[in-house]
Amino acid sequence: MGYGTISNIERGAENVDEQKVFRYLKKLGLDDERKLTKLVRQVEEDIDNLTFQLQQIESMIDNNKSTIAYPLLKNITIESFHPLAPFLNYLQGRYYYAKKDFKKAEKYYKLAIRLCNRYKLNPKDNIVSACHNELSICSYAQNNLTKAEEDVEKGLSVYDENKERKDIKHSLMTNKILYLIRSSQYFEVAPILEETWGLIPQIDSVHVRLNLYKSRAVFLRKMKKYEEAIDVCKEGIDIARRNRSENRQLGLITVLGSVFFLQKRYEKAKQRFQSVLDYDPEGKFPRRKLEAITFLSIIHLHQKNWSEAENQIKEAIEIGRNTTDVYRLTKALIVCGNIYSSQHQYEKAAPFYQEAEFLTEKNGYKERQHTALLQLAYCFGKMNKENDRNILMNKLVDLQRNLNVQSEDEIYGID
Repeated sequence: MGYGTISNIERGAENVDEQKVFRYLKKLGLDDERKLTKLVRQVEEDIDNLTFQLQQIESMIDNNKSTIAYPLLKNITIESFHPLAPFLNYLQGRYYYAKKDFKKAEKYYKLAIRLCNRYKLNPKDNIVSACHNELSICSYAQNNLTKAEEDVEKGLSVYDENKERKDIKHSLMTNKILYLIRSSQYFEVAPILEETWGLIPQIDSVHVRLNLYKSRAVFLRKMKKYEEAIDVCKEGIDIARRNRSENRQLGLITVLGSVFFLQKRYEKAKQRFQSVLDYDPEGKFPRRKLEAITFLSIIHLHQKNWSEAENQIKEAIEIGRNTTDVYRLTKALIVCGNIYSSQHQYEKAAPFYQEAEFLTEKNGYKERQHTALLQLAYCFGKMNKENDRNILMNKLVDLQRNLNVQSEDEIYGID
């Protein structure tokens, strides 16, 4: 019997003749049914023990104990055709994501998916869907919204209701809602949001539930259903507070402040944004700090407190550059442009709009690119740069025609 045949048997390949399998078992001394049964039981016991170990490591990663989890992961050596190899690689990906090494994380998620396909593995849980979900999160973290949407669709397409890890469907749907909102696809998001919102009692993960609360509040804000948005924010904040989910609590407080701002309840809005800064003076949650400072500068812009507006938006831009959060950085850049444009300082405003337009085009944030282009075209008009303005207007027309751009859900001031 050749090595190739033996390898196929050990990998569980489907094209191996049954008689060859029996001959191989006989050579190994496993043709005795009792011996084989005993071995099968031992293998099942080993798999059960390793499953428990991997689940404990996953719990460590979930609870921000990646540094403790890593040596335990490295000590586990199993064949690539082992039924738990996809789970092991998935956890390797989770570890590297926690370290913000997104490329390495992606490598392990893709390997886990490949192993399932190559060795015809059929895990009891939805680990392949989980890998696609994590790939979408990696894409989103790297400002690749299009890829994030593709990954989440793949995760949903391979999800199996009859397998374990059922909660991954809620995470996939919640992430899909986030990506659709971020790309201003509000018509598409409405039915998915309603369906997922109805599943709230079934969602075990507090983080997933709170992400859904935030998306719903943002959607209601877009629909100008302000009182409903306020109720959703308050309920979500209460859940976040009770479950000590600080990051999501601060995110919901920021959304609540933005709704108050749109209602022209400026003092209430200002109090919410300032409370985010007071809660996190050491900057543990830089994205929340960036958002809060940006909104405060918008309030100062609206009230024509120019120096305060300028000082705060420059701080927001600095945080945005340090966090490599392109989406939030480009909003701060546009707000900075607005501050100068409102003072008729168009020469100062233009570079901020230009940078925002460049970054949004590069990263696929077409709706925000549309905002930056409009503002920049206005500046060029005021600066009598008609040639430059005409080029931008043509670009705007192409953007609207080819991408069916809708108005982005962002706040730069009161209309």
